[in-house]
Amino acid sequence: MRSVMLFVSAAAAFFIQLAPASAQMDDIWRAGARVHAVASDHENVSAAGAIVSVRGTVRQDVRAAGAEVDADASAGRDSWLAGAIVTARGSVARHLYAAGARVSVDAKVGEKLSVAGARVLIGPQTDVSGPARIAGAEVAFSGTARRGAEIYGDTVQIDGRISGDLRIVARQMTVGKGAVIDGNVRFESFNEPVIEEGAQITGKQTVTLPQPRRVGPENVIAGIGAIVLFAVGAGFLLGLILLAGARGFIENSIMAMREAPLRSALIGLGVLILLPILAVVLMVTIVGVPIGLLTLLAFPLLLFIGSVLAAFGLSDRLFNRVQEPRSFGARLLYLIGGLLILVLLGLVPFLGFVTWMLALMFGLGGLWQALRGRTAGAAIPAAA
Repeated sequence: MRSVMLFVSAAAAFFIQLAPASAQMDDIWRAGARVHAVASDHENVSAAGAIVSVRGTVRQDVRAAGAEVDADASAGRDSWLAGAIVTARGSVARHLYAAGARVSVDAKVGEKLSVAGARVLIGPQTDVSGPARIAGAEVAFSGTARRGAEIYGDTVQIDGRISGDLRIVARQMTVGKGAVIDGNVRFESFNEPVIEEGAQITGKQTVTLPQPRRVGPENVIAGIGAIVLFAVGAGFLLGLILLAGARGFIENSIMAMREAPLRSALIGLGVLILLPILAVVLMVTIVGVPIGLLTLLAFPLLLFIGSVLAAFGLSDRLFNRVQEPRSFGARLLYLIGGLLILVLLGLVPFLGFVTWMLALMFGLGGLWQALRGRTAGAAIPAAA
């Protein structure tokens, strides 16, 4: 649960602060398929896209999200980075928060480092003046932490220098021969840690079983927050990819759901029911086995795409009342709002099931009509 709470603290702030209510005149705001933001003593940088890079000097905060995020900048205050592949270099005066499937950090951090991901690599150029908190399935730490560290993972490898106490909670943990730990080390695992010859540990070493934790209100809130974050984050990344690679398709789907909602719902219900049946029927025949199998394997992805399209449609209905063309960045912000509404409603018992069934029906109906080119009129022209 601590790793879940760490993930929430590492990435949730980005989705809350992506679009500041009142941006400064010298802020940089960029959104698109490929975004390259270069700051020259600007106040803040906010960037979102399929591929995002941030460079230069920023007086306050850097916020970036996308399928691939590369930040090599000097931030005068904090940095929030989220994406599938995240790379953080340069320097951050205060706090660095990073979350993603694969996160690499080689940066100087003035105060606190918080990182979460499936694979987390803390490189040798990393120098954290404050505490470091890291969570991941696979964690490799080769940097410097000057005020201790907490690391949660499945496999953890320590090859860097840590001044202060170190706590590791993992299934497998290794302290490499180049590691230097100036403090006490607490290993929490069902397996004995591997401490290679040459590793330097000046403090006391304690090996214990993972400690059971009381499930209180804060744990429940953290769990709900993690569910919301993962759902919104995954939907955002898929929507970002779809918007960058098939903008016209997205606009056609939105138009179909907006102008023919009943037809979209009925078509979506038919797809939801008939497609799995068709796949099973195909698998009865020898020739149709590969097609039926591929259809069944692709069905969860189809449902995922349908739910994201439903979020696009819902956000357009709520936030685009005048039905005008919207820019790439506006569609992304609308998408976050639509996803948040669907995910939060989805957590309510019974109402959540009904909400997601309706969302899937509308999303799959819009998807089918966009693929068939049966929208009511021409596609909406995309705003620049």
